[in-house]
Amino acid sequence: MIYLGFCIIILTTYIGYCFSKNLAKRKKFFNDFYNFNQKIKREVGFSKNTLLSILDEENEFVLLLKKVVFESEIERPKYLEKEDFELFINYGKFLGTSDSDSQISYFNSLNDGIKKLLEEAKQKEEKLRPLYLKLGFFIGLALLIILL
Repeated sequence: MIYLGFCIIILTTYIGYCFSKNLAKRKKFFNDFYNFNQKIKREVGFSKNTLLSILDEENEFVLLLKKVVFESEIERPKYLEKEDFELFINYGKFLGTSDSDSQISYFNSLNDGIKKLLEEAKQKEEKLRPLYLKLGFFIGLALLIILL
């Protein structure tokens, strides 16, 4: 019985951890989005590199961005909210569609919005991640008490 209770507590805590992982992924996404936006402003404005050379990286954000740019349909990741994903889709569809001055002004206009979403994602993760872990643990503990 002790082993079953121990397994229940571990399982429910792990479920809480899985829910909290989405918060961390969302924060990482917006951090990568903000960094990419800064990078592409430099690349388009000063280096005059092509979009293909800019998208040459192999991280999760750039791979998702490549799908948006080069494919017609893309499935929304579970860790992104609908509004976040629509912003990202519009961003990807705008890449490479106009002259460099228009692109730079578009990237500048989005910069504050992306930073605000990044700060929001950081705050949400700081608040809710420990909550999910503790909630999972205490639900497991409550189940154990009920079973005993």
